[in-house]
Formats: sequence, structure tokens, C-alpha cells
Amino acid sequence: MNKVFMILMVLAVCSMLVAGPKDEAISSLDTAKGFVSKEQYSKAVEEINYALAKINEILAQRLLDLIPAAPAGYTLDSKDSAGLGTAGSFMGSTNSLAAEASYSSESGSSLSINIAVGGLIGQAASFASMGQMFGGAVAGSSTIRIKGYTGTLEFDKENQSGTLSLKIGQDKSVMIEGSMIESGDILKALAEKIDLAKLESDI
Repeated sequence: MNKVFMILMVLAVCSMLVAGPKDEAISSLDTAKGFVSKEQYSKAVEEINYALAKINEILAQRLLDLIPAAPAGYTLDSKDSAGLGTAGSFMGSTNSLAAEASYSSESGSSLSINIAVGGLIGQAASFASMGQMFGGAVAGSSTIRIKGYTGTLEFDKENQSGTLSLKIGQDKSVMIEGSMIESGDILKALAEKIDLAKLESDI
């Protein structure tokens, strides 16, 4: 009998170890339902917030998966993703997510990507395009289209630096920056490597 109990305990522990964020989110939401039915609303809110945190973990990983491999001649130095959670409320970006990556070449050129979802940070590309619209055309600035999405490309030939911003849907943005680059073409080439349609539909 003790052996059966031990086996059941081992199986229970193993199931807890393999439980992923999705399972944890579902479990927390089910628990929240029970608390609501008992009118224990504070505990229900805690469970809902935990479920939301787990869902954000899933989305953050999906966002990280969109980071493209390094372009030819470059090395991917780092990539990471994170969510602001409720801490982002002061800047209008509650539960917003972002993934970042940086690349470098032996010649000293560097590139960086920021993919943002939700709140004000997810609308950064919209603000960039509005600035161009109301501020008038700027030397080295142009409106571009990447895989059907509209964006803005700014390139400073003298400083060999540039910024590309793309608006994806209502609250998603892609920002790519480069320094010590010969033209804005490298920024456009990097943007082409991102699955923008997946960013719009799956995140």
C-alpha cells in the first residue's frame, strides 16, 4: 500500500514539474471561479493576476521567437523579452510586452531591435509616423512598406545611423536602430526577416 502511495506521490510531483504556464493559467482561472462563487473576491483577483502573469510569459516567449537570426556579417549579442505587468500603468502600458535584441559586426556596426505590444510602447511607431506627418518631411526620412505594413525610415548619412519603425495593427510596433551603417537598407533587410503577420495575429 505504501508503494502505491509513493508512486502516486511521485506522479503528482512529476505532473507539477512538467506543468507549463498554460496549465498554470488554466488552473488559476478555475481556482478563481471557486473563490468568486464563495464571494472571496480578493483571493479571486490574486488568482486572476497570477493567470495573467502566466499568459504574459507565454506571449513573451512567442515575442522572443520572432527575433530574427543575425544578418550576414553580424553576430546576435543578446535577446530578451519581458512584460511591464501592472507596473506599467503609470505610463499607460499595463501588461505591455517587449522583446529586444542587439547585433554587432567586426567593423563596429551595431543593430538593435525592439518589438513591443500593448499600451503606449506598442504604439511607438504610430507616434513616429505622426511626428513625420505633422513635422513635415525631414532630410533622410521616408515612408516605407515592409510586407504590407507601413513604416518610417530615417537615415543620417553623415552620422551613419538610422531608425526604422513599423506599425503593426493597433498596438504593436517594431523599432530597428543601427549605427555605423552605410545605408538604411540593412534596417529594411532585418525588418524583412521578422514574421510581421504572425506578430499581428498570434501575439
